[in-house]
Amino acid sequence: MDKDKENLIQEIVQGMESWSPADILYFGPLRRAVSLYGPVTRETVFPLISQILELEHREPGKPIRLHINTEGGSLSDALALYDALRGVSGPIVTVATGMCASAGLLLLSAGDLRLATENTLFFYHEPILPLEEIISKKQLNETVKAYDLCKNSYEKIIKERTGMSDELWLREFDGETSKYFDVKTAIEYNLIDDSIEAAEKVLK
Repeated sequence: MDKDKENLIQEIVQGMESWSPADILYFGPLRRAVSLYGPVTRETVFPLISQILELEHREPGKPIRLHINTEGGSLSDALALYDALRGVSGPIVTVATGMCASAGLLLLSAGDLRLATENTLFFYHEPILPLEEIISKKQLNETVKAYDLCKNSYEKIIKERTGMSDELWLREFDGETSKYFDVKTAIEYNLIDDSIEAAEKVLK
């Protein structure tokens, strides 16, 4: 790992105050950290985008940290948050914890430094589009086009951000409908740069 990423890890380990839609007073902006705990939806993403843009406005160029614990959700909302994260001038640190699934992998890849706590579970599946309202062959054909667009956008971002080769993607991810893996494997895939290990306890 290069020196810049090591320095970012040290800054995180020293402790930063967080900020979440559910508890602004507790999390707060002083430590420049926001949290996504739950599904990726318009309701969960909008406050995060607002907070990220506000943090960038207050102190442009300084790091912003996003903690992620999600089972996934809306790809379009994940793309909106991804673009917001990539649109600020300072480095983004993404920290996966608990579960990082589906659209969560896209958000994780937005980080200039990507970390995970040691017991994080990761989950990948190909994008899913709702089919309940399809009532014609033309609509089905357009849905197939939309599916391909979503799938290609998702894969392109993750492969570019992780440096994953087409060969590795085809072997490990292409066509998978349910793929779980752990932190060690996420490092091997270069989905994360490093893990955050449990701290040593000082007993008095």
